[in-house]
Amino acid sequence: MRIKPKPALLLLCSYMLAAWLSIRLGTIQSAYLVVIWLASGIAMMGAIQLGRQAYPVILIGHVLINFALYRQNQQQWFTLFPALLVSGGIDALQAWLGNYYYRRTRRYFGAAFWQKAAQLPRIWYQICAIPVLLTTPLLVLLWYGMGLIQAHNWSEWAMITFIQALSNFAGVLLLLPLLEDWRQQRLQPVLRQGLPLLVGLSLLVGVALFVDRHLMILSLPVMLYIAIRHQISGVHLGLLLVGLLCALGGHFGGSGFIGDTPTETFLNLQLFIFSLAFTFQFHALIQQEKAQQTANLEAEVAARTNALMQANKHLSELATTDELTQVYNRREWQRRCAEAVVRARRYKQPLSIILLDIDHFKKINDQHGHLLGDLALKHLSRLCSQHLRAIDTFARWGGEEFVILLPDTELEQANLVAEKIRSLIERNPLLVDQRPPIHFTISLGVTALSVMDLTLDDLLGRADEALYVAKASGRNRVINSASVSTSYLSPGNSHHR
Repeated sequence: MRIKPKPALLLLCSYMLAAWLSIRLGTIQSAYLVVIWLASGIAMMGAIQLGRQAYPVILIGHVLINFALYRQNQQQWFTLFPALLVSGGIDALQAWLGNYYYRRTRRYFGAAFWQKAAQLPRIWYQICAIPVLLTTPLLVLLWYGMGLIQAHNWSEWAMITFIQALSNFAGVLLLLPLLEDWRQQRLQPVLRQGLPLLVGLSLLVGVALFVDRHLMILSLPVMLYIAIRHQISGVHLGLLLVGLLCALGGHFGGSGFIGDTPTETFLNLQLFIFSLAFTFQFHALIQQEKAQQTANLEAEVAARTNALMQANKHLSELATTDELTQVYNRREWQRRCAEAVVRARRYKQPLSIILLDIDHFKKINDQHGHLLGDLALKHLSRLCSQHLRAIDTFARWGGEEFVILLPDTELEQANLVAEKIRSLIERNPLLVDQRPPIHFTISLGVTALSVMDLTLDDLLGRADEALYVAKASGRNRVINSASVSTSYLSPGNSHHR
């Protein structure tokens, strides 16, 4: 196993600094009780980050910090050093167990790890409690064998074990969550936006510890606001600050949690820290879940709204579009033409229409099949749509018959448009795979809106008569209603094509 120097050195320095701070500034001096053993949290974080590389570093750090401490108590080095190796191994074992249960719990919850309030009991129990509960009795037994602690009966031994376990548990509980926040990149926004609030919380707790303990109650609404505003990451930072300040208060004799005995003071501090941690971690995650549920609901509503709009759009297209050619159908064209007629009359603007028909379409179906007949209809629709203006409306009237609405267009101009389309179709045969080109032509009837037109049928009737004349005159030509004999336009005249 190759140890990476920089991460290993950082872990060693962090571990020893955390241990030194816990001993020098976080103990209840009269009884030498460490309120929060920060080194246990650092060791577990190092094991999670570095894996097997972390355990020898933890062992070395434990030996160094404790050797310096117990040498001051005049312990013999030849008896002290082997014991410190064993206790360092126990410390490394605790970190290994924490790493094992951390990875196991993370695999169990997957991407939602540390994101739901219901996960917290399992996280506290497996990651924080089990490693401490399995290793602390071994450590206390070692200390007892070395003569570092005195226990006259099992109850005293159990109390010492319980106090040591609480100290280790607090170190893991306050530090380990910050590793997950750092991994998920949630700490940086809180430090940028919530730093003034965290500083204010620290000042409030400091005043409560050393001036008036009743002010400690004000830390609750501040933590509540942090949980709402900055969610779980803000709560983790706030809990760490409050926990460290409480440890300082216990060390310097702050009035906030002083009991009749050092053990009672220690338990008061632990009770406050754990109650605050459990309450606000739960609250922050519940708030986070509600925010996520709201965001998911809004996203689902937006997705369904978009799907509904798309469905309505599709239904609208089905109602207004010819299924085969994908151009407007007869009903939609009539609606648009009626509106255009109203506008043309209101603003005294010209309006023309063209009715066109494929010549000998039955022969195309008979010679080439109905499939190619459908392709011919699509081919004509595509060419006409591409060469008309945006304001024009091209539609399938029925069968092989199509109609064009030309707003703001005089009859002469409409005649030119019709001729252009006729020529376009004649010059562009239908090409299908390796088959010979399929040539076909169209006949077109053109008319313009007249003041005499009472209904849309009057306009369509003249275009239909002009188309009949184009067919009767040899097909593949354009006829406008102005050139058609009045006999063709007489009421009741019926023609069949």
